[in-house]
Amino acid sequence: MFTLKRNLVGLLVIDVQERLLKAMFDEKQVLSKIVKTIEGFKLLERPVVVTEQYPKGLGGTVDAVRKAMGDDFEPIEKTTFSAWGTKEFADMVRATAVQQWVIVGLETHICTLMTAKDLVECGKQVVVVGDGTTSRKERDHLLALDEMRHSGIRVSSLETVLFELLGDAASVSFKAISQLVK
Repeated sequence: MFTLKRNLVGLLVIDVQERLLKAMFDEKQVLSKIVKTIEGFKLLERPVVVTEQYPKGLGGTVDAVRKAMGDDFEPIEKTTFSAWGTKEFADMVRATAVQQWVIVGLETHICTLMTAKDLVECGKQVVVVGDGTTSRKERDHLLALDEMRHSGIRVSSLETVLFELLGDAASVSFKAISQLVK
């Protein structure tokens, strides 16, 4: 396995949209973790990319995510289940220095899984925040996390990811990150 390196990492927020979120298992808890992940990456000054799956039909990104993104909110619209199948996303991944992608979003067993597998296939290291993803059915979520582990994708938690990126309690961001995950 690998350790996340702050200078190499970016966050991918997949399809946290109005109509999708309402149908998800444990949606309020997962949304809270997604927002905290975004806020943590912003505190650590790391890039955050948001995708939207067919927003005309599924609605736009939920307000809590839009608010956490602030002025940086520029979602990549897609119809492919894997974000990699969208030219704008694939071009962005190829052009950026980000080599490690942390992923949160919906649904674990469809868009999150397919995107994570494609990123690994193109040579990126991927960590999926298990408590920052969900599906309509808990069983689908758990099966997808298991499949990810067997596909070379690391599955971790919000706190583990943020503290791994901090690396040291002497970090200037330590206090803010500690408050965020409380």
